[in-house]
Amino acid sequence: DVNAPAERQHYMLDDCQAKCVLTQSATSMGSTVQRIDLDQLNLDDQPAHDPGLPQASDTAAYVMYTSGSTGAPKGVRVAHRGIARLVLNNGYADFNEQDSIAFASNPAFDASTMEVWGALLNGGQLLVIEHTTLIDPMRFSAALRHGNVSVLFLTSALFNQYVQLIPEALSGLRLLLSGGERADPASFRTLLAQAPGLHLLNAYGPTETTTFATASDVRTLADHAESVPIGTPIGNTTVYVLDAHQHLTPLGAIGELYIGGDGVALGYLNRPDLTAEKFIADPFSDQPGAMMYRTGDLGRWLEDGQLECLGRNDDQVKIRGFRIELGEIVNCLHQLPGIREAVVLAREDEPGHVRLVAYFTSRVDAEAPAPEQMRAHLQANLPEYMVPGAFVELTALPLTANGKLDSRALPKPDHSSLLGLAYEPPQGEIEIALAQIWAEVLQLERVGRHDHFFDLGGHSLLAMRIVSQVRQQMCMELPLGELFALGELAAVASALAGAGRSELSLILPAPRDQSLPLSFAQQRLWFLAQMEGGNQAYNIPLALSLQGSLDVAALKAALGRIVERHETLRSRFIAREEGAEVVFTAPTAMSFLHIEDLRQNPQTLAERVAAEATAAFDLTRGPLIRGCL
Repeated sequence: DVNAPAERQHYMLDDCQAKCVLTQSATSMGSTVQRIDLDQLNLDDQPAHDPGLPQASDTAAYVMYTSGSTGAPKGVRVAHRGIARLVLNNGYADFNEQDSIAFASNPAFDASTMEVWGALLNGGQLLVIEHTTLIDPMRFSAALRHGNVSVLFLTSALFNQYVQLIPEALSGLRLLLSGGERADPASFRTLLAQAPGLHLLNAYGPTETTTFATASDVRTLADHAESVPIGTPIGNTTVYVLDAHQHLTPLGAIGELYIGGDGVALGYLNRPDLTAEKFIADPFSDQPGAMMYRTGDLGRWLEDGQLECLGRNDDQVKIRGFRIELGEIVNCLHQLPGIREAVVLAREDEPGHVRLVAYFTSRVDAEAPAPEQMRAHLQANLPEYMVPGAFVELTALPLTANGKLDSRALPKPDHSSLLGLAYEPPQGEIEIALAQIWAEVLQLERVGRHDHFFDLGGHSLLAMRIVSQVRQQMCMELPLGELFALGELAAVASALAGAGRSELSLILPAPRDQSLPLSFAQQRLWFLAQMEGGNQAYNIPLALSLQGSLDVAALKAALGRIVERHETLRSRFIAREEGAEVVFTAPTAMSFLHIEDLRQNPQTLAERVAAEATAAFDLTRGPLIRGCL
């Protein structure tokens, strides 16, 4: 990660004894390791054939660093066999040569393994998505469309955001994977309702088992469901739910998740003690030398054969998909003079919005550091996603009757926990409106005109919400880059004032007497109809038993008014040379209620109902609704 603090980069390069660094000439790097600038590299004199470097499947392919509880990141040695098992004959996703897979993850995040090799080992196309594009909904949507992206992975946090902001762009995918954190059932239900044919996977797995260990093919989700299952093990993978004695638990019983199979890593680099603790012999495997990884995650088997993940049994958390050992942040805080005690929690004060909060007590013989000093120190030593959004000073940490930390008694952070600047109220219409949006998104009671977005605990995902709310509430366009570059509320408001209102182009309804382009969902329907000659998978049948006297004419009139009101019900598709389009039939020309008298053959009623429910629609003739009385 080129954006990681220099000290962290140096530690990793030294720890793995890297021989060289492949980079770009524009990237600054203070390390003494030999660098090769790929944009300056001339390969004309090099042989074009395979250099012939045989690798055994059980040797290390790469080392990926994750957060470590001791204060230093730990390197996970991932084997070649783990990558092959992830993207070839994997049992959860059929990557192929027709796919265009988005490379949108941070290279330091293990989902990038699936993205890169899912494309390259299957003859597909790999489309690189810059981070600035990824966090800009409009640019990201355009990139997916122009790149004909068919496969995309999003962290749970980003998935939740984009389901609300750009659902049509997601519904145009062939395969959408989400994971990295606990899935939000509401977001899954929302997207499934808008894109019922989308292949949607909820994936789970730590870096130590090569990205994914399980996946759930989510087709439906009950309204009362409070979680999304993590599914079943992918190919060449086993998952065990074990009790404290490492015995298999019965169905429904909660235990710790252990993962075996070809995806299990070779251990931690230069950490034999931690390797022995986390990577243990697999007593359930008949393969000699088989190992399993102890995840620290709690889970259970459900009645339908899927797994449910129920959280952690330690202080490890996940923020925006990244695994974080809270102890690493605490150790970094203790390096500051004036800190006596420190604890870091992941708080979810608003559903779906998890943030890190640091609590500390100060020494009596030293002045406590200000929040901006602590933030600057952590930013110099830790990745951005590990820097708490708030710093709360306490006279003493709350304890339970047993003398342990009472985390539930730790207070919700207020404005004083975020900045040391004196509050100055916003001035003018734009500043006031912008401050209200910031306060809503950042969960603050108030925001001053000199407050800085990132000092208030803001990050890239929250910045996306700010931009969206500015567009909706203020009818103004705020570029993400401008928010990042300026940061201060008054400066951002001034830039908005200079840009003027209504920068967004006015969208006028298109005339309905002409054909219109198909939406992403309509393109999917048309494609399936051409491939399969009619498909009832998208039918939404409804059978009603009417009691009492029936006015058939009134029923026809009522249904006719519904079709007249909702033009999509009277749409039909027409083929053009440049692609299919949709046209709307005049409501007066519609007749879709068919009447049959089955009183002489009541036994055929069930057959007729089933036949009507499964009969395919002819998209070229329409309408897209029919009834039978």
